[in-house]
Amino acid sequence: MKKSKLFLLGVSIFALASCKFENITDSRASDEIILEEKINETKTYLSNQNLKKNLFGNVLQSKLKNSLVYNINENEYLVEFNESSYKIDSNGFEKISNTFNAVNTVEDAFKEEIGTKIFTKGYYSANDGGNGYFEVLSYIDIKNPDELLISNDDKTITLKYITYDSVVNVYQLGYNGLDSTLDTYINDFTGYLKYSTIYIPENTYKITNNFDAKVSNKVYCGYNATIYTDDSYSPQGYNNGCLFYVYNHIENIQINGFDCEIRVNKKLDDPMLGLLSARDVDGLEIANCKFLLPKKGKIYSGSGIMDFFTNWKNVVVRDCYLENYASTKAGGGIGFRDIYKAGCENALIENNYLYCNCKDEVIAVFSGADTSLYPNDSGGGYIKNVTFKNNHIIGGPTNEETGPRVVGLTIGYQISPVYNINYIDNEIEMYTANYFMLYGKTDGVIFKGNKIKIDSSYVKNLYVPFYHNPRADEGKNIVVDENEIEFINDSTAYTISQTAEEFTFTNNKIIGKEISYIFNSKSKFENNTINVDKITKAVYHNVKETKNNIVNCNTIGVVFEFYNLNITDDIVVSDNITANSIGSYMMMFNGDAIYSNGHSVTFKDFIFDVSKVESQWYGLVYGTAALKDNIVINFENVNISVYNDHHNIYRDDENRLTVNFK
Repeated sequence: MKKSKLFLLGVSIFALASCKFENITDSRASDEIILEEKINETKTYLSNQNLKKNLFGNVLQSKLKNSLVYNINENEYLVEFNESSYKIDSNGFEKISNTFNAVNTVEDAFKEEIGTKIFTKGYYSANDGGNGYFEVLSYIDIKNPDELLISNDDKTITLKYITYDSVVNVYQLGYNGLDSTLDTYINDFTGYLKYSTIYIPENTYKITNNFDAKVSNKVYCGYNATIYTDDSYSPQGYNNGCLFYVYNHIENIQINGFDCEIRVNKKLDDPMLGLLSARDVDGLEIANCKFLLPKKGKIYSGSGIMDFFTNWKNVVVRDCYLENYASTKAGGGIGFRDIYKAGCENALIENNYLYCNCKDEVIAVFSGADTSLYPNDSGGGYIKNVTFKNNHIIGGPTNEETGPRVVGLTIGYQISPVYNINYIDNEIEMYTANYFMLYGKTDGVIFKGNKIKIDSSYVKNLYVPFYHNPRADEGKNIVVDENEIEFINDSTAYTISQTAEEFTFTNNKIIGKEISYIFNSKSKFENNTINVDKITKAVYHNVKETKNNIVNCNTIGVVFEFYNLNITDDIVVSDNITANSIGSYMMMFNGDAIYSNGHSVTFKDFIFDVSKVESQWYGLVYGTAALKDNIVINFENVNISVYNDHHNIYRDDENRLTVNFK
């Protein structure tokens, strides 16, 4: 027999991709060249999708059109392609003579002698996708066997499926899309079959019930497999209203390569909490999937794309395309929750596209007693170590009937803690009326390297990007660093943050039209660059220390407004402010009561460069009637432009204010 060895490999077929044939005349047949290309594509696909090598044969058959691929030994495959046979093993692949016993269908295989090993070209007909390698045996009477056994109607013959890869194809189970839907085959067979991997080839599949993943150590691999529901969708069981349901205290689940879509027009009684819902699972990866809720309107009482419900650990979501157009009042994009206070930890959400136009937050991370299931104040539960990295996240506008989204991202809520939540290098577009990020009882947030566009045009001068829930327990160690934040569509803001000393805002760039106050909390503000057209109130209000910030604007109300403050710390500002114009006074004291409590205000290494003053009456400070005790303002190494020569204080009738220049 003449063998056409294309190349040799020392270890396994998975080294083939490294071989190149540059500047060599290729005399091989075109089928052999195509086969080599598809082998390399298959290995690259498995590597990129973090899939095990046991899927090699099934993926190769999906990529190599007009082929049948059989696993005949450990890392050894028979390929039938365009009426030629090839063997793939650790030495590469070679063309061989077809000496294998093959029949068209399972029904044909029943006619073979007992003890025969037989190849079928399909299940019901040749090339229907259900091809397999079987041993013909006398009838085996076992209910729910742990391996694939196919018996004839007479119960005299059983075909035993042979695989060395621990993979079974859904068509090998007898699926034909006519008598039962895909969920029936998955739910009925995978509960007891021993195979680690269920393969769903490229096709469009209807489901009428939840697609259950309830057995440990399973891979559900779809190769460009589309799953949809129509009005026959009638999910049953405890957590109805989701396409994929992962549960049952299991471990090590992979879901890969599915395109899922709701095509329902009837009203669903139960909320679609998530096209994927997961609980009680340790080790879950969802990759290379698409989830789509396309319907706007009133068919859902609530909706979401992914809901990690409770008791989840070690979750990965990557390379997915997630869209929710339902525009419901309840639900959103992705929720990481701990509803039953079991404790949840370790999630990575990376390289995904996420769109949601629902009223609730686009992404929620909160735990325990902060839910309607536990209307108490005892706390309990936790979530820790959740990272969102390199995603494109869009919170689209809701429809007019729903009303605007209040908050874009929630991290923690009131009394149940979350720890170590990170947003790194994401691109975020958010339409919200009040807050971009709302955090509660949280210890450890890193929000770094994100490019953010905010549309807060729903209400003028109300928006606060970063906000600590005042009803929540204290937050700790919240860091917002090296982000680019742009307000679009003529959006305005009230201030950057309403937070406390747990919040650090450093090295960020902000571009916008109009803001009332730049710095309005006792948080750390350092090395930021803020460019806005108009500051309607002041740069500073209730601050503790700001340093090396650059603020550029066209017009400004005042530099520092003291309004109904109870000052608890010495205040130091060391920034560089540039404006084309200012109203009149650099500082104002107003409101009903201001208490300095013996603390001072110091402008140190400070620059305020303004081109003109709008009023002909201007000075350093206006009004001290609201001061209830004395206060000292120090200027150390400053350049305050027109106010260098205008130190006058207007209406300090009780001499409450002392100004020192050093």
